[in-house]
Amino acid sequence: MLKRKFARLLVALSVVLAIVGVQTPALAHDVRTKAASCWFTMMSAANFKSVSARGDLAGYPLQANAESPYGTWESFCTVNLGYGVWGIWSLTSEKYVSVKANVTNYPLQANADLAGSWERFTIHDNPDGSTSYLSLATGKYVSAKMNLSNYPLQANANDIGTWEKFWTADQ
Repeated sequence: MLKRKFARLLVALSVVLAIVGVQTPALAHDVRTKAASCWFTMMSAANFKSVSARGDLAGYPLQANAESPYGTWESFCTVNLGYGVWGIWSLTSEKYVSVKANVTNYPLQANADLAGSWERFTIHDNPDGSTSYLSLATGKYVSAKMNLSNYPLQANANDIGTWEKFWTADQ
């Protein structure tokens, strides 16, 4: 119910801003017709665990360590920013996923109010059906680091391997 109300609020806000002449990004999944279809979960192809944006710890990086894909911490929405560029919105924080380009190894955190340069991604559909995310801030792929505790997501991979592949499913 909360998801549907949030989606309706986004649509209403977009309509009002369009009337006054302000352009806003459209949601990747058209929330005007399918409010619930916007929300999806990501699962790491490397360890088959869901990506989680911890709602209980401010500033915590996204991690591929959740057993269940169905919590609010594991719910995301892609936002079309135009020209093939996407933002990723976190349900739990109600903020954009951001690549901290000024921090070593470029961790991802769901803590940006606006989609600036650190919150922009291109989405790549891989031949095996998985998805990879390229950070425009770093020019590198998002990777679930299997060699680090709790498998944090970092945008520091040059190429797509198993750690850089994610399976997505609508919620």
